[in-house]
Amino acid sequence: MVSHPADSSLFEPMTRLARALPVGIFNNEPIRTYLEKIFSMHGRSDDFRELRRKLVVVATDLDSGRPVRFGEPGLDHVPISKAVQASTALPGLYPPALIDDRYYVDGVLLKTVHASVALEEGADLVLCVNPIVPVDTIRSVELGVMRRGQLTDRGLPTVLAQTFRTLVHSRMGAGLAAYETRYADRDVLVFEPRRDDYNMFFTNVFSFRKRKAVCEHAYQSTRRKLLRNRHRIEPILERHGLRLRTEALEEERDLWESVDLHGRRRRARPHHVKERLDKALAQIESLVAEQSS
Repeated sequence: MVSHPADSSLFEPMTRLARALPVGIFNNEPIRTYLEKIFSMHGRSDDFRELRRKLVVVATDLDSGRPVRFGEPGLDHVPISKAVQASTALPGLYPPALIDDRYYVDGVLLKTVHASVALEEGADLVLCVNPIVPVDTIRSVELGVMRRGQLTDRGLPTVLAQTFRTLVHSRMGAGLAAYETRYADRDVLVFEPRRDDYNMFFTNVFSFRKRKAVCEHAYQSTRRKLLRNRHRIEPILERHGLRLRTEALEEERDLWESVDLHGRRRRARPHHVKERLDKALAQIESLVAEQSS
């Protein structure tokens, strides 16, 4: 640029600099390591070929843009933990997973819901869980969640997240409509949050303190949705020999009591170091919240 100022611009060196930037914000290797550990415990397996039931994990070949089905012949030698790492490598958040000299990313690049994988295998009933739903802020001001009800107030990350959610959810609707025509004799049930579920949308899921509240909220909101839509869901389940236990949905239940977490916590003696760490994290989050407001 100094030697030939008339022939140079800032764009070219900035483009070269972009190549040095990391391809993902977070490291997904700990995810693979954790899954490998729990899948290798007694009675479990990290090998597709050793499973009693067929498992298919869908990802996208980054360099070809084609879908890949780990677990099917020719790709069943890949460890399950590695396949999950590839299938959850959302571009921008996590780096692509390297498998056999090829890079793989999240299968959402091609389809939001790969229900066709199960339908092609002959499944009569497919249950899908989709958390990627755009938020509708129309009631956010009324409920005191937002001051003006505009996502632009929350900055670029929120705007990009809403854009991504809207595109993906719209594409999912088109895909489900195609399934109704192509597999008219099958049933696909999709479970997803409400668009005005602000507790889910605006809670920091990376917060260690709030992860328990997020799980409890998801558990209770799913129970309420099943009960609210029971007249539509029950006939579908009955066609496949299943029953919706409405009596259990009508009961008041606590997620952590159901998994006996409270009891285990009472039996386990809390360590003073953990208590100090929890307190420090709470103080840090409180300070960050004050600075943001």
